[in-house]
Amino acid sequence: MIDSYSKLTIAKYREFTEIELAESDIDAVVNILSLLTDKSPESIMTLPIPEFKELVKKMSFLKEKPNFDKCPNSLVINGQKYYIDKDVKNMSVGQYIDYKQYYKEQDDLIKNLHYIMTIFIIPEGHKYGEGYNLADLAETFNENLSIETAVGISNFFFRKSEKFIRCFLTYLL
Repeated sequence: MIDSYSKLTIAKYREFTEIELAESDIDAVVNILSLLTDKSPESIMTLPIPEFKELVKKMSFLKEKPNFDKCPNSLVINGQKYYIDKDVKNMSVGQYIDYKQYYKEQDDLIKNLHYIMTIFIIPEGHKYGEGYNLADLAETFNENLSIETAVGISNFFFRKSEKFIRCFLTYLL
């Protein structure tokens, strides 16, 4: 069972945000538990009350504020090592264009987060987009990268790009 933000993947988080919280409380809890346990809502409904309560306790992490301040230097996913390319000043034109394409509006952040991660998380031994398939990498991140890590990396680059833009504007003035 997913019991922390560090285990909640981008794909699962996207599904979580689509659950209708306007449903009755019990329906919403059943649907969330279904998502977190990979069990059908029907099987959740057949659980004995003590087991159901135990699962509800485990989903209490959703009441906590996630730590979105982590930005590691590297990651290992499915045995493959990746590095985080933190040098915004040396971003390629292709990376910048892809970033702008994936992140046009705030709503695009969650929808395209796995693609946005391909801009900053590079397979070890490669340069951006060279020698690997970006769509396959995006799917790997979608299914395996935690929302906590992905948003932490995204926040790091957002803060860094704000500073870079301010410096650039000051330079132009």
